Amino acid sequence: MATVLAMGDVETNGKKSLRQRAAETGISKSYLQRIYKANKIIPYKAKFIHTLQPNDEEKRLDFCLWVGEKCMDDRNFCNYIIFSDEATFTTNGVVSSQICRYWSDVNPNFRINCKSQYSKKVNVWCAISYEKIIGPYFLDGNLNQFTYLEVLQNCLQDYLDDINLASRNKKYFQQDGCGPHSTLLIKNYLNGTFGEKWTGRFGPQQYPPRSPDLTIMDFYFWGKVKQEVYKNTFNNNLDNLKTKIREVINSITVNEIRNSYIEFRRRVELCCNMGGALFE
Repeated sequence: MATVLAMGDVETNGKKSLRQRAAETGISKSYLQRIYKANKIIPYKAKFIHTLQPNDEEKRLDFCLWVGEKCMDDRNFCNYIIFSDEATFTTNGVVSSQICRYWSDVNPNFRINCKSQYSKKVNVWCAISYEKIIGPYFLDGNLNQFTYLEVLQNCLQDYLDDINLASRNKKYFQQDGCGPHSTLLIKNYLNGTFGEKWTGRFGPQQYPPRSPDLTIMDFYFWGKVKQEVYKNTFNNNLDNLKTKIREVINSITVNEIRNSYIEFRRRVELCCNMGGALFE
């Protein structure tokens, strides 16, 4: 009887936690776990996705084909790319796919659309190269073209100045297409620093919009950092939050970084195979 009660409405109540289901059914949480396991009911993570717009697939395919052509000329090409991005951290926490589950015997492709306002937050810029993580750089207020230029001239330039000229000349810079990244001021700086070797909304090589699945910062880096940061509660203390962000970022190893570059190459190939369509 308990098995029938536990299994009877999994589809209807798939988003409820085991604790909630135990309280509703009167069945112990541990017994529910055994029932679910015996019936191959698995807790699937939610996915946060961007909906592609007309022509996005073509732009994604163009970008991935460009990466593929570069890799044919030099198999290490992907390792020369510096990926960059900003993220927002809040003292009140975030909706995290690490704590959202959908119990089912088949993958329901559980997704969440999310956009929330929080009372206290910090914006962080970071970049990742094959050798190391560049940053974090904490932004005062919201990002604009002037604060973004300051980040590039300080944090990024320090990294470029520390590597030898031969390595620097091989580097490519990636950024997404948000407004402050796409101004003439930023374009002129990147042209002067990288020449033709950068990709963005109006770059020599365009980076496709709505494609977080194609940048290490989104499909790996920020997810890992937020997962570790939000294991603790910060009680609205921004200083503690910043300290934790630094600690987590500094704990990421070179091997982890290099594995993310392998994953990037795999994702480029998958995107090509899908003709630019979403592949996850």
